[in-house]
Amino acid sequence: MNLQPSEAEMGFDVRLPPTEDIDVLRKRIQEEWAPISRNMTYQLMQNGPTRDINGRPLVTATNESNPWWSVFEQAISVAGGKLGSLRFCCRPLMLDT
Repeated sequence: MNLQPSEAEMGFDVRLPPTEDIDVLRKRIQEEWAPISRNMTYQLMQNGPTRDINGRPLVTATNESNPWWSVFEQAISVAGGKLGSLRFCCRPLMLDT
């Protein structure tokens, strides 16, 4: 006898850069991965805020105002590395269905 479970559960760890809009991800999941016709549910869990009180993305300061930045810079230097200009390299979220 071949038994199939009545339900299954799976999880994905998706990490978005602070400049991405989580509502775009929610809409994409709802439309492409879990439409009503598939009888699927999903839950997004967010670990803390992604925007400040003015609505700007929360990003780590890369200057002297961040006490950990100088430690990071020093560790890179000691290891013989060199820091270049910092930037986010974001592209549109691409999800394969």
